[in-house]
Amino acid sequence: MCVKPSLSKYLRSHKGIPRDEREFLKCLHDCNLETGRMMTVMSSFYGEECFVPYDPKAITNLRTSLRKDNKEWDIAETVAYFAELKDKDPGFYSRISFDEENRVEHIFWVDSAARKAYTEAYHDCVSFDTTFLTNQFNMPFAPFIGINRHGQSFMLGCGFLRDEKEESFTWLFTQFLDAMHGLQPTNIITNQYQAMRNAISEVFFNTMHRNCRWHVMKKANEKLRPFLGRHPGLAENFNECINESMSEDEFEARWADMIAKWELAEHETLLWLKKYAKYWVPCYYRYCFFPFLQSTRRSEGFNAVLKHYINPHNSIKHFVKQYEKIQQRILGKECHNDYWTDELEPETWSPFPIEKHALAVYTRPIYHRFRLEFALIGYYNVQPQGNNFYQLVPNNEKCYPYGARYYMVNANGGQFNCECCKYERDGLLCCHVLKVFTHIGVDAIPKQYILRRWTQGALETVVQPTVPAKDDVMPEESRQKLRFANLSTKFVALAKQASSSDQHDAIARRHIREMTTEFAQLNKVKRKRKTTSASTTSNAPEQSANPNSNRTSTSAPSTHQKPSSGPTRIGPAPPPTTSTRQQAPRSAPGHVPTAHATGVVPSAAQPAPANSQQGPTTPPHSSTMAHSAPSAPTRQVHPSKKKKPTEPDFPYVQQASDMVGPSEEAMVILDPPRSNTKGRKKNRYPGGIELQAKRTILCSVCGLPGHNSATCTNSLKG
Repeated sequence: MCVKPSLSKYLRSHKGIPRDEREFLKCLHDCNLETGRMMTVMSSFYGEECFVPYDPKAITNLRTSLRKDNKEWDIAETVAYFAELKDKDPGFYSRISFDEENRVEHIFWVDSAARKAYTEAYHDCVSFDTTFLTNQFNMPFAPFIGINRHGQSFMLGCGFLRDEKEESFTWLFTQFLDAMHGLQPTNIITNQYQAMRNAISEVFFNTMHRNCRWHVMKKANEKLRPFLGRHPGLAENFNECINESMSEDEFEARWADMIAKWELAEHETLLWLKKYAKYWVPCYYRYCFFPFLQSTRRSEGFNAVLKHYINPHNSIKHFVKQYEKIQQRILGKECHNDYWTDELEPETWSPFPIEKHALAVYTRPIYHRFRLEFALIGYYNVQPQGNNFYQLVPNNEKCYPYGARYYMVNANGGQFNCECCKYERDGLLCCHVLKVFTHIGVDAIPKQYILRRWTQGALETVVQPTVPAKDDVMPEESRQKLRFANLSTKFVALAKQASSSDQHDAIARRHIREMTTEFAQLNKVKRKRKTTSASTTSNAPEQSANPNSNRTSTSAPSTHQKPSSGPTRIGPAPPPTTSTRQQAPRSAPGHVPTAHATGVVPSAAQPAPANSQQGPTTPPHSSTMAHSAPSAPTRQVHPSKKKKPTEPDFPYVQQASDMVGPSEEAMVILDPPRSNTKGRKKNRYPGGIELQAKRTILCSVCGLPGHNSATCTNSLKG
């Protein structure tokens, strides 16, 4: 017997989680909360953790059981869930590829809202990257990331690949192109993978492809930091060559001067950087649209968001469901930006009319980017250079991010072109052109320089969520969980007050008895109403179908069955639910019943006969049971207490055209093998898009490098 009541939860007889709290913990599990965080939430309800009637191990076991239920039939449930999404959203697109052993090889899906947004406005720039450890099979996750009218990242499709080979990327890009009606992205930015580059050149042959500068500099920093530490000034010279070169010829000249100055003609790393310079040096794609990015940080940032929704030990189906939540979050943030743009009007930074015009035409996040650029006009002075030419001279040492160089603006024929090419790169005018506008008295942004994708009219029609429209009312089940959480917190506070004295305890117990009595009466009334309603519902169809039911019939029962209003099933009828039913043998994990072209699968325990014909079938009861008199209302059993079948009957409604495999005949789908590819390292370097010299340690005594104060000769002399 436990001395302390709070220790009783460790006894075997007292272990277990109440049903209401179990449902609440499932909600927390779906939100990807860790066990420790879940225990903290429950501790706030009970007042202290020692008062919680179960320990963290019980929560861990609950989460393990939830994952186990999802893992056993992962691929089959994922395919069935894709079919459900297809029913809700007719524009939903999904494809699955199989290998020779009928194991899942690749998966790709995208909803109709993303397809519509891509084809109408947002196909001009796509970020693509792969990340690992997002599901139980360690399959690389490959999202396509776009940029909407608010400058916000959103998903244009997702895929799972078995590996990062060229064939895998080719399959994924082909499916993406098919989903987007053959419209290739104008520009795409990816990691520096040769397999990915080959696949893009084969599938997206009209697309401008560039590599992520951050990944290139990451590799360069790993090899060059010690070398740069021994050559002070080389890192600054290298960064100036990359950042301040406005043309390919200027870059080539600067690079040649740097190589000759530091005698680096045979340096392998620099030769490698120069070989692939056209894929990552900014001057090679200065006229290409890559708004507000020089790396795949759009994808990297999206991968960081995934960590809040995805647990790498969960199933692929769970990942697909979390994908929907992420899309809903993105849509909610987009609605917030729409309200911010349409309903609120902030104060402008300056009294210039051109800024007020920008506030009126651009979305609010894009206007703020415009305002940051417009604030840089004070760093330059305008010097006219002949007819319709203006030179912008910095009045400070440097103007970030343009440096200390001069810029020339050509204003010939109503066109304003700056050699920095910010408008071609970001879709917004640069501070140099804006400075010229204020100098010559242009009070509004010319129409040809207002990019439609940065306005509220970017899409012809507003993209609606993929789920059916519902009223803003919380479901009753969710309201019950919310009431449980709120009442738990309030009752804990009341319990602390009731335990302060015997008088407080007596008052609390009296009210508890009264509430218990009232709850029992209320439940009795509810059960009576429920029984009456069920009896009326069951008697009405019988009386309408057989008005002479009070007479005794001596004829044989008819075997004719009324066709079901649900989906047509192909194959034999399911076995009768009688006590003599044979238990179906359990198949191996990953097995799915044979798939037919119509999308419905017979039970695996009873294969369809060869002469089976399509048509309505009998319900899962014998003919005698179908014509028996209605029985008395039975006690309702909670779904969680019902016995689970030995083998689930998945409604395999995926069309045969959605499957890409060795054969179009019926197949048995198997789970993919666990990938042996490990996750990438998380090494980060300050100023990731520039080279950084290794830090030089200086002696605190003499101030010279190469030693510290313990080995300094000056300190030894002292």
